[in-house]
Amino acid sequence: MGSRDIPLSGGRTVNRAVLKVGVDIGGTNIRVGFVRPETLRPVDFHRQRIPRTLREPDLPAALKDACRRILDRTRVLETRGFRVVREVGVSAPGAYLADGRVHPGTVPNIPFLENTRLFTLFAQEMGPEWRVTPSHINNDGVLQGLVMADRYAAAAGMRRGTLVALIPGTGCGAGVYRVKDGEVVPVQGPQQLFDVIVSRSVAGEPLPDGGMARGGEPLTAEDLVSGRALDRYGRFLFGRDVDGAELSDMACRRLPSLARRGARLAFRRVGEDLAALVRILRSGRYQKKYVPFRPNTRGVRVFLLGGTWLLRGAGLRFSLPEARRRLPKGVVFVTADHIPGVKAIAPYLGVAGASLAIHTK
Repeated sequence: MGSRDIPLSGGRTVNRAVLKVGVDIGGTNIRVGFVRPETLRPVDFHRQRIPRTLREPDLPAALKDACRRILDRTRVLETRGFRVVREVGVSAPGAYLADGRVHPGTVPNIPFLENTRLFTLFAQEMGPEWRVTPSHINNDGVLQGLVMADRYAAAAGMRRGTLVALIPGTGCGAGVYRVKDGEVVPVQGPQQLFDVIVSRSVAGEPLPDGGMARGGEPLTAEDLVSGRALDRYGRFLFGRDVDGAELSDMACRRLPSLARRGARLAFRRVGEDLAALVRILRSGRYQKKYVPFRPNTRGVRVFLLGGTWLLRGAGLRFSLPEARRRLPKGVVFVTADHIPGVKAIAPYLGVAGASLAIHTK
């Protein structure tokens, strides 16, 4: 998908509508959006593949291209009557520290991010008229969850409290948010929940590294509530590479078979582990495998759910009902498709979340 202007009524903007710039960095693509704060929809959106070196994505080259685009499109959009806030919010992999560094070990697939302070690259490329600080950079899962939390709090009239977003994709994205006087902000610190220890292995079950468990190995949210978990169950059940999409197709077959039974058991197992993760988070007493920082989640009642597979196919039919059946009394799941405004911006969730890292009105 290239750049495009999303049409506005009348085809022309005549007021000084404010836009905020969000940049979403993934392992394959980088996305830039000029976002309207009131709707979180971009009026200008661009996605491009990140070039690769022999070892990893060439982020420095991709960031230079993104910054040039921001500067060029800012000039164009302001001739059309918009006012672009001179700041850049960035969504990226990793658990971010207060000084802009990434917590060691949280971006193993992109070593470059662990050896630099991302905000400094943006600040250098954008120039002195633009502001990019450590507070403008946050984890991609945290910022995607912030979109859901922000829209949920507004729709529910929530003034105070804590929300947790869980976003099972290939991994397990998540975020913890405080609501005060109706404003939603992420808990400060290198927060993420992918490495929360949910259970211990049973001897003979498949481990994430491909081996077999001796019994007692710690299993995290990423190991149990993710697309990677479904891939692992598929390999274990069928003795070959079976990813989550194929496993979902098997589980949703109309005619009974051993394959259907095994696939459904796998999805129900993930739902059971999702409920276990919720119970552990609500207790406030949980261990983490990699990043010691633990946001306070004691007694949280509302969990917001997103993700690429949980809300469709076998995830929707088997994992989600199993998790709901095992939830503690008084705890509710609110899925992304039931949060007003979220479904409409789903294709732009990364840049929408990044734009929320900008607090200037």
